[in-house]
Amino acid sequence: MSHKTFHYRLYPTKKQETTLTSWLKLLCETYNAALQERRDAYRLAGKSIGFSRQCAELPACREVRPDLASVPSQVLQDAVKRYGNSFSVESGKKNRGTLKLAKLGQVKMVMHRPLQGTPKSAIVKRTP
Repeated sequence: MSHKTFHYRLYPTKKQETTLTSWLKLLCETYNAALQERRDAYRLAGKSIGFSRQCAELPACREVRPDLASVPSQVLQDAVKRYGNSFSVESGKKNRGTLKLAKLGQVKMVMHRPLQGTPKSAIVKRTP
């Protein structure tokens, strides 16, 4: 089985860009906190904390930190697991398309080559 990666450039609106930047900060904090929790549990008690246990703690974290409620729960879980996220891709005319992300809406993108197969995960990253 062959795995392929496709990279497409996104063109978010200013509002979407602000939201994505805010989410990035929160997701970095979430990932680092989850990693620290795993390290501390192993170092102090010699026990491993699993993904499902950490995901079960996320709703309580969202109550304590209301700013986390702005990030879709699936995306927070993905930050803990470092996997894909909930999304859909729509092809448009010519080489245009949109990436639809939960709680963000449709983000314009240029599809310089056609998408082949069914995408299993999407990673949105900021590059200089």
